[in-house]
Amino acid sequence: MFSVNNRFEEVLYNLKTYHKESWINDDYIKILKKIKMIKEHKLNKEFKLLSIEVCENETKKLISGEIGYKIGKTYTSLSGFTTREKKYNNWGKLQLVLLNDYLKENGYKLWNLGHPQLQYKIDLGAKIYNRNDFLAKWREAIK
Repeated sequence: MFSVNNRFEEVLYNLKTYHKESWINDDYIKILKKIKMIKEHKLNKEFKLLSIEVCENETKKLISGEIGYKIGKTYTSLSGFTTREKKYNNWGKLQLVLLNDYLKENGYKLWNLGHPQLQYKIDLGAKIYNRNDFLAKWREAIK
């Protein structure tokens, strides 16, 4: 089951748990929670934090997810995780494929994957742009 913003705090918890040596620390998590709370109470359609979740249908167990944000019609992935249990092998890739479908269905023009040179991202179709071309595409998508 794919969902958006249904398990934001659980995704944050899993990011911190799965990435022990990461920039996702307690202070950063507090900032993300505060931003999400503020944005939910103010009408700002240009910026929004998103949690992306893939859960097992039967158990509703969160298997894979990520945190990112939207500005206009661009989405930027910040960090993701996937359960390390062998039976959930490739669910992280599944989450990215489902997210891609979601972004297309909702009219997004650009998906910033962060570090697109990672092989699994290239295997899924990531394109690497030079800085000027990327910024031109990004500026167009945030309008």
